[in-house]
Amino acid sequence: MPTHPDLHGDVREICELLQRYGRAIDSRELEDLRNVFTPDATIEYAFEQGTRLEVQKMIPWLAKALRIFRMTDHVITEPIVDLAGDSARSTCRLVASHIQVELDGRERTVIEAGTYTDEHVRTPVGWRIRARRLDRQWVDGEYLSPAHVKLFDRPTGPKQEQ
Repeated sequence: MPTHPDLHGDVREICELLQRYGRAIDSRELEDLRNVFTPDATIEYAFEQGTRLEVQKMIPWLAKALRIFRMTDHVITEPIVDLAGDSARSTCRLVASHIQVELDGRERTVIEAGTYTDEHVRTPVGWRIRARRLDRQWVDGEYLSPAHVKLFDRPTGPKQEQ
């Protein structure tokens, strides 16, 4: 039986945590991930050319990996959360759009869908993700390598000069 009496509050906090992850990725405010994950968390992108790293190494990896996109948009569904005291597990679906700009200026959109499976822990500062795994279900389009696209340190809107 959960040790915390506010089950709805716990689930709501975990839902917000998952949304904060998507916002940090899409805004490229990657340091915000330190408020999403525990300091020793592991993140696994379980697909070809994915990776499995501790969050401390994942942040710089993401900063480099996301440069090939003008912008991204992660839409994360409401999770299914299983609470067990001060720990929890959740699964949620993801559909993410990734926009690349080829060297000649043409845009390319790649959309993919997957499932996040997370292990959470209650910390003194609130719920955090201790482990995350992303399993990809499908991809529509093909990603181009950094050698074939413009690189962006920050996301840009469609009307901005590139």
